[in-house]
Amino acid sequence: MKKKKDKSTQIFFSIILPTYNRAHKVEQAIRSALDQTYRNFELIIVDDGSQDGTVQLIQNKYKFEIRSQKIRLFQHGTNKGAPCARNEGLRRAQHEWIAYLDSDNEMRPVFLEKFRDTIIRNPKCNFFYCKAKKSVSEEEIGQPFDFAKLLHINYIDLGAIVHSRSLVGLFGDFDESLTRLMDWDIILRYARRDRTHFIDKVLLDYYDGDDRSRITCSYDANTNYKSIVLKVLCTLDTNNFRTLYNKHYYENEQHKTEVRSLQSQKEDLQERLDKIYSEVHLLKSSKFWKLRNRYIHIKHNTIFIFCNPRKFFNKHYKKNQQLLQQLQLSIHEEGWRKALLRVRNYILHGKGVLNKNVLDENAKDQAQMRYLQWIKNVERPCKKSLYQDHKKILKDFSYTPQISIVMPVYNSDEIFLRKAIFSVINQLYTNWELCIVDDCSTKKIIKKILDDFIKKDTRIKVFKTEENGGISKATNLGVKKASGEFVGLLDHDDELVPETLMEYVKKLGQNKKLDFIYSDNDMIDVYGNRYNPKFKPDWSPELLLSYAYTSHFKFYRKSLFMKCGGFKEEYDGAQDYEFNLRLTEKTKNIGHIPKILYHWRAVPGSTAVSASEKPLSLENGRKALDDTLRRRKIPGSAIIPEFAKKSNVGIYKIDFDAKEYTDPVTIIIPTKDRVDLLSRCIKSIKEKTNYPSYKILVINNNSIESETYKYLESEKDVEYFDIKTEKFNYAHINNIAVKKTNTDLIVFMNNDVEVIASDWLLEMVGAIRLDKENGAIGARLIYSDKRIQHAGVLLGLHDMSAGHANKLIQYNNGGYLNYSLVMRNYSAVTAACMLTRREIFEKVGGFDEKNLAVAYNDVDYCLRVGDSGYRIIYNPYALLYHHEGKTRGFVDNIEEVRYLKKQWKEKIKDDPYYNPNLSLEDEQFRIKTEEKK
Repeated sequence: MKKKKDKSTQIFFSIILPTYNRAHKVEQAIRSALDQTYRNFELIIVDDGSQDGTVQLIQNKYKFEIRSQKIRLFQHGTNKGAPCARNEGLRRAQHEWIAYLDSDNEMRPVFLEKFRDTIIRNPKCNFFYCKAKKSVSEEEIGQPFDFAKLLHINYIDLGAIVHSRSLVGLFGDFDESLTRLMDWDIILRYARRDRTHFIDKVLLDYYDGDDRSRITCSYDANTNYKSIVLKVLCTLDTNNFRTLYNKHYYENEQHKTEVRSLQSQKEDLQERLDKIYSEVHLLKSSKFWKLRNRYIHIKHNTIFIFCNPRKFFNKHYKKNQQLLQQLQLSIHEEGWRKALLRVRNYILHGKGVLNKNVLDENAKDQAQMRYLQWIKNVERPCKKSLYQDHKKILKDFSYTPQISIVMPVYNSDEIFLRKAIFSVINQLYTNWELCIVDDCSTKKIIKKILDDFIKKDTRIKVFKTEENGGISKATNLGVKKASGEFVGLLDHDDELVPETLMEYVKKLGQNKKLDFIYSDNDMIDVYGNRYNPKFKPDWSPELLLSYAYTSHFKFYRKSLFMKCGGFKEEYDGAQDYEFNLRLTEKTKNIGHIPKILYHWRAVPGSTAVSASEKPLSLENGRKALDDTLRRRKIPGSAIIPEFAKKSNVGIYKIDFDAKEYTDPVTIIIPTKDRVDLLSRCIKSIKEKTNYPSYKILVINNNSIESETYKYLESEKDVEYFDIKTEKFNYAHINNIAVKKTNTDLIVFMNNDVEVIASDWLLEMVGAIRLDKENGAIGARLIYSDKRIQHAGVLLGLHDMSAGHANKLIQYNNGGYLNYSLVMRNYSAVTAACMLTRREIFEKVGGFDEKNLAVAYNDVDYCLRVGDSGYRIIYNPYALLYHHEGKTRGFVDNIEEVRYLKKQWKEKIKDDPYYNPNLSLEDEQFRIKTEEKK
């Protein structure tokens, strides 16, 4: 008896892959074809005149496949377009079934196998298609066949189809006159209801990034749309056209009815759900439920320790002498039972600290003691209230996106890894997944721990790499595999606090457009003790140019992360800094949560201890900033300043290229006599300033001494004019002076200022030219005893008015988070030495000479500039003396203070460039120790 042929081996495919200048992408597409589980296919590659080495790459990389005819490579001498290249592939195809692959898409391994099985089961069909998934937006393309809908919009991707070669003879090949939509055109011609079959599975990954070499980005689709639709409509008879029209109209009305019905059902279900919630709440508050939970807790916490204490002890402590010492201290303080339970919870459940009474050397200084007071008096009461009300808070959320936490792992410490994972499991917000990427760990215990957690919680997913690729590669893989709308990055030895995700989703609920969110964070030592909090300002673009201030907890919209290309391996150690510099060029939707939501663990080998633990991180951070300057076309280079080198910290400075900065500047100096001060000021400008293009304009206001006039007449290259006023009005005389200038850049300077750094003006001009949104630049001003007089202005100090940041600390002391030594954003700077743009000055109406004649007119000006969409920047490298009060003394007008507080009440109440966890009692960024009522 004759054996039947096995149909599963009788189906052969020709995969057609056109390519043009895609050497950077085509390998992934080819590899996806060669990795097919079903092997009866040929891959026809048609190079359409590439000039980037695509052909050479394919010939060198796939010699064996070309020799064996698995790959058949054909070339066009010149670029003829995608339709022409695909038609070449159709002419060369040797097999019955045709598939298409673009050079930036990827077939999933079972693509051909699934199509083969479907072809066998549906012998009457000659056109098949599946779903495709966009790699950046993660949108799925594809739905059951409906010709009417297909005529309206193409929901079938060319790479997702397989058709019989006979259709080419019946309906023609690709229309070579089209530059776009040629896939839709051919699908409309080939697809018919009676011979089309839909596979309801995603079998193709479709790249939808913004690569400018893609056809989608190169040609306008509208020019081809009309001709394609008309072509198809001409093939329909009148009855068919009427049928299509009626079907659309009927379905539209039907959908409206269904929506109304569903809305009614939804309201009914919501009412029933509310009743169920009430019943559950009553049950959980019952005595029985509380006793049940208590029983489970006691059983779970004691059985392992007391049933097998030797195994427990050997496994977790003998290998760690420091741990034993801490255990002994706990035993002495608390007794055996409490100490063992504390340690067990620390190791197995990621809860608590190892010894609540043990503080390392960080606690000895005043800042640490203030932080501990803040934890006790500010944070703890807030958390207590939050934990009591969190269910109600979560219930009120109208927006509950899935969050993917991505955590690369490599030979992690067992205890810290468990604590990191448990910190995710213990989240109050539950719509999350944890994507762990095991970057080829060699420690066997890692696999066991991860396997245990997978069994414990289905929201935990583990992906293992075949080789150790480093932090960037592992992170990118985790983000790619993540299914959440947003991704948060967690290091394998750090911890989230229970409310982290809840706070982030709450922030998103307030502004759904946010693409990047960061929070405050602190550090924890190996015993879990907290120290060194980073209370950060809201989004500060210029501070990011100084160092990676956003740090943890990094939280991104996944689609934007993918669009930006993820982390770059060559910047490992500073990969997140480099990425944030790129990402923040793509979006302004950036949010900050001023709460400690992340504990960054300081362990040997971590940059949390010191940047010197990973020396490459410093240099890679510098390179990242250097690349940013080139990308933004900013003349200059990134350097590591001397103080940062000595301290081994990742702080950077822009070294502005002096020859590229020659914008004319007018320096306006008001004076009333005091030739001693004025002459010293002007002399220091002339002798020390290395900026080539500036002029000095003196406003001689009510001077009466003859020496003043003699001096001004003697300074031939200094312009001046006289102005008489009844009372001193700083705002008025400067407004008049601006009208007498003709330069775009203006410096306001007090006559008791003296230049120290020769490049002070270059630094100010360079800073304002960093971005068109930069509106005013302030300098670092110091007293003659080298203490800081001005390093930016903080709002809310001194009974809710304003004060100078870091006032009275030594000029070379960085202060809190090195703020006095780095370029950063503030709400205001002093006009004792301030550079601004004339157009902005005129746009906002200059200084307020009516309400703020003497004091705070500079603060008011900066706030109005900020309200107009510009930023205020402090640049410490513009260094000058300010002999404050030498001209007029120290006088504050109470009415002016009152006006400022009333006019800017909301801004003063919540300075975006300060932090609500810092004290308003002085200017030195001290942590507040209690919440004022």
